[in-house]
Amino acid sequence: MRVSLLAAVDLDGCIGKSGNHKLQWRQAEDMKRFKELTTGQVVIMGYNTFASLGFKPLPNRINIVISRKHIEELRTNKEILCTSSLESAISLAKDMYLCNEAFIIGGALVYNEAIAKRLVKRIYLTVVMTQCGGDAFIHVPDFAKTPYNDWVTVKSEKVKADEKNEFPMIFFVHEERNN
Repeated sequence: MRVSLLAAVDLDGCIGKSGNHKLQWRQAEDMKRFKELTTGQVVIMGYNTFASLGFKPLPNRINIVISRKHIEELRTNKEILCTSSLESAISLAKDMYLCNEAFIIGGALVYNEAIAKRLVKRIYLTVVMTQCGGDAFIHVPDFAKTPYNDWVTVKSEKVKADEKNEFPMIFFVHEERNN
């Protein structure tokens, strides 16, 4: 099973505002891409991301929630799996042999840990052409520099703004070369 990161950022690498459990933009094409990629797969998220979903699991996916503080509370929800670390969430996902890919879907702490520890082999990144003025950032690697120069951009697709997408955006897929 491949472990991937799936995120949308603004031009500054911002994903939103701490404590504000809402998306900073509504981009229909990005939401469609998210659903197409994750349906039938494993999604791994932190507690605040789960809170942003109204404490409801994403349908038709195996939902794994990471929390050190709220583990007992989360264990009462029979629709999710919970664990106290990103590494154990990935291990749990790998035990779900029916899925091809596990997606790390947020928040900033989980994303940044996955990138820093090189736990992912693919990054699906949407860059939304705006600045949201938030304070939660993903430290997106510079794929041209060490230690990430063994990564390659395998796909990029521009999407124009329209009535369903307030801002233009670019979909990227980055992979490790030896993947």
